[in-house]
Amino acid sequence: MIRALLYISGLCFLIVLATWSYQVNYETRRNIDKSEKLKLSVEAQKEYLSVLKAEWSYLNRPQRLESLVEKYFETLRLIPLRSDHYADVSMINFFSDIDLDIEAEPVSVPELEKEKIGLDD
Repeated sequence: MIRALLYISGLCFLIVLATWSYQVNYETRRNIDKSEKLKLSVEAQKEYLSVLKAEWSYLNRPQRLESLVEKYFETLRLIPLRSDHYADVSMINFFSDIDLDIEAEPVSVPELEKEKIGLDD
């Protein structure tokens, strides 16, 4: 009687372990498949990003921008960029000689602006 009870409990334990093992196995396979799909998606997004970067570089070529500036000068009043439009870093004042102890006064928001941004008193 006790021997039969041990066999039955051992068989039940074996069934529980086999079920658990089966579930873990298939969950692992699902996660591996999901991981592979994510890797493929990441690779596709990287490729798409490289295409966008190439397109951005193509659209921002200096020759193309210069021709667009000339073409739409009457409408936009843009000036073509040249190298003499840029300044050296040494020409920039980085506030080294300015005292920055400034006291700011409170600014009131008009009623109309309060309603726009949703402020309530």
